[in-house]
Amino acid sequence: MSLRAITTAGLGLVTALTLAVVPAEASPDRSATSAPERAEATQALDAVERLFAPSSARARKVADGVRPDVTLALRELWRTKGALAPAQRRVAERYLARPVAGELAPDERVINGTIATDCTLATMCVHYTGDGTQDQVTPSYLATVKTVLAEVDGKYASAGYRSPLPDSGQGGNAKLDVYLMDLRPDGMYGYCANDGDLVEGQYTYPVYCVLDNDFVNYALPATESLKVTVAHEYFHAVQGAYDWLEDAWFMEGGAAWAEDEVYTAINDNRQYLADSQLTAPWVPLDLGSNDANVYGPWIFFRYLSERWKAKGGGQPLVMMRKMLERVDASTPAKPDDYSTLAVSNVVQANPKIYPGGLARVYNEFAAANRLPKKYYAEGSAYPTAKPAAFTFGKRTKSIATKTALDKLDHLTSYTSRLTPHKSFKAKKTKLKFSFNLPSRPANPGVTVRTFLKNGKVTTSYVALDKSGGAKKAFGFSAKKVKYLEVTVSNGSVATQCWYSVASPFACYGRPSHDGLRHAFSAKLKR
Repeated sequence: MSLRAITTAGLGLVTALTLAVVPAEASPDRSATSAPERAEATQALDAVERLFAPSSARARKVADGVRPDVTLALRELWRTKGALAPAQRRVAERYLARPVAGELAPDERVINGTIATDCTLATMCVHYTGDGTQDQVTPSYLATVKTVLAEVDGKYASAGYRSPLPDSGQGGNAKLDVYLMDLRPDGMYGYCANDGDLVEGQYTYPVYCVLDNDFVNYALPATESLKVTVAHEYFHAVQGAYDWLEDAWFMEGGAAWAEDEVYTAINDNRQYLADSQLTAPWVPLDLGSNDANVYGPWIFFRYLSERWKAKGGGQPLVMMRKMLERVDASTPAKPDDYSTLAVSNVVQANPKIYPGGLARVYNEFAAANRLPKKYYAEGSAYPTAKPAAFTFGKRTKSIATKTALDKLDHLTSYTSRLTPHKSFKAKKTKLKFSFNLPSRPANPGVTVRTFLKNGKVTTSYVALDKSGGAKKAFGFSAKKVKYLEVTVSNGSVATQCWYSVASPFACYGRPSHDGLRHAFSAKLKR
């Protein structure tokens, strides 16, 4: 279904700029522009203008490590610019244009000084100035940039990734162009963008990239800032060779994950965990709105990649490459999965690493987030969300979840903690659980974890029947048990794709299994 067909079907105006995009199956019809499309494009332009407007506050934030989402904001402007009025489109194209030398209009990217070019790297050209102006790059910094670019390119190549696409000779030749300019006043680390036009039926595109010219007065030491920025932005350039129009959570979550895989000791991406399912498991994983939560999903990829390596899958970067191969839209013969389906298919294709498919893996991810120190190599530095607490009184005989807690949307979870009363001393004291979750197509999952007073923890994944039901008993004697934790999840990736341009979820979709009760009750047996 085309975007025009969607937006003229009475679904209403776009109410917020979203970064969920239409993969190849939904080729947009640009023969006419609807009001929702114009609204979306105008909001995309407004977002970019805010990013590039002079802001001392944003410049200060960069010193605290805050990285705005410039690459996908520019991508959305590029994707939607055809719906803008002619004057607005000219402004948009100036924002999307490659940096040039000289003093030009505020909405143009300018390298102050005469641009020099170094094309000695095999796959990249670096454009910079060394003439003593604002954007001057020292010889030593240029050498460091080239070393880091080559290092990152080599790591992705060794994992089998495609190289960024050639740009038909812009910038002097077909290599990837990297521009060095002073981005700190804009509060930016770097970004990649494309300066051509959206072509019907085409979903892979070349890009150019821009990096700060010295990374002085950023939160991290200059070389560390450079390294994670290159790893992140170059990964976007690689994504462009598979599907530049893929969903935002997958694009940014994947790039934030990749920087930690390439430079695992730097850990700049930990700042995004405050907006991840470690701290907010009730927010759908694939939510693609224009804020930091598009970075937070990197922790899900980290969970998958640590299992990938531990269970014999090999280099973690290979795992993400396989996901990119599932979203690949470079030719009609490629799979062209939408993002969450691609993840599910890679999980399903590797049962020795991920037994039980996505329903179980997503539930185990949600349960692992309650104990990040145990389940992640760097988990001692990760935050966690508090569980809902059920404390048994002396006369409590049973508990049941409330609708406010257990009504889950897709790719969300909740955890309940159940604590026995001190009078529950009998060794045979148990809690008999009755689980009432949605049927199997909704990918429900349950993990029960027992925390003993001696410090030991036991974990049990509960097998559900086809209708989502199960009954299971666990020891609940206060002599031994400190508390139980029950993690319940909705691992559904089923969706009605291309439902609305206003949808913030994967493939502009309408999720098929949102708002479903994932309930349980527990009776005390003594």
